[in-house]
Amino acid sequence: MGTRSTGGRPANRRQHGSGSIRRLPSGRFQALYIGPDRVRRPGPHTYSTRQDAEGWLAQTMRDIELGVWDPNPP
Repeated sequence: MGTRSTGGRPANRRQHGSGSIRRLPSGRFQALYIGPDRVRRPGPHTYSTRQDAEGWLAQTMRDIELGVWDPNPP
């Protein structure tokens, strides 16, 4: 009966503040976030586990909070 969760979002996506994690058809996970410039950006690569994607997203959100975020990391 579909892939909806109780929050109305697709079950394969979880919100994290200004970011989200989604499971791709490949089974890997992608982190997405909205930067202070209001641009939606994907993480630098996909992750094999949801926890790895969440960790990267948490660090990125922390960098934004601390004012050290770089929109063009090396």
